[in-house]
Amino acid sequence: VDVAGLYRSTDGAVSWSATPILPGVTVFALANDPQEPGTVYAQAPNGLYKSIDGGASWVQLPVAPAFTDLAAPIFPLAVDTRHPGTVYAGGFKSTDGGASWAKLALSPTALAIDPQDSGTLYAGTIAGELATSVLSISGGVRKSVDGGRSWSGVNTAWQSYGVSSLTVDPTNSSVVYAQTTWVDCSESYDCDAPGYWDPNSDGAKKGLGLFRSADGGATWAKLDLPGDPFQFQLLGVDPQGRLYAGATAGLVRSMDGGATWNALPTAGLSSGVSVLAFDPQNPNHLFAGTGGGGVFEITLEQDE
Repeated sequence: VDVAGLYRSTDGAVSWSATPILPGVTVFALANDPQEPGTVYAQAPNGLYKSIDGGASWVQLPVAPAFTDLAAPIFPLAVDTRHPGTVYAGGFKSTDGGASWAKLALSPTALAIDPQDSGTLYAGTIAGELATSVLSISGGVRKSVDGGRSWSGVNTAWQSYGVSSLTVDPTNSSVVYAQTTWVDCSESYDCDAPGYWDPNSDGAKKGLGLFRSADGGATWAKLDLPGDPFQFQLLGVDPQGRLYAGATAGLVRSMDGGATWNALPTAGLSSGVSVLAFDPQNPNHLFAGTGGGGVFEITLEQDE
């Protein structure tokens, strides 16, 4: 029987706790505070949880009503890498470890913090306010250089697509990657982009996929992926600046900012990789979360 909750390993994923450390709770996002070892935040359908002892105990944090009134908890969760206690949860920011929250000027669908300058943020945005449902039509990627107090920039080329993921290159903070995806078109949404309804058309493919900015989000260029862009997912950039993407067929890596890609070994994986974590001591040591198949450990050769 599958048991919902958050599990912990203390031996590099060789084994996992027999019972979940956050029992009965479905966890959608997880983030740790690098400045405060043992402090972990977990996002669940009914709100946000925090542990200060590595998951041994948890408290549910008070958050603004709008955060828990959403139809689905898709909001990004991020922790400032340089300032302890600064947390972003969707359209809200806390500077005291989640004790109190202030509303940001936007409600992001994706969020990335510059690891070299934590006051610089990138947010995938929506066209409209959040109420009891989520409007998934993108307003592009916006940028803040003052910790979220003010924002600038809009990429109108993505207005009919969702921005689902953002990441900043830790070796060069001018380089930012953005993943776009389909929006959930219904009677409430006006998806009138040329070719949007036909995934095989040039209009649909133009705005869908993985994009790279080399100038801090001012301009963007689409990357060529080895296959259908709809099947790929941005997974992150490791401490050496190498870019990873996952697909139903496996895992790929680029050593040159997305210009070329190499398939990585996937022996033993039971399904596609949906999330990736890097060992801070060894960038070739990875932990891969899969779509229903569990968590896998991967150690790559230096030249792979």
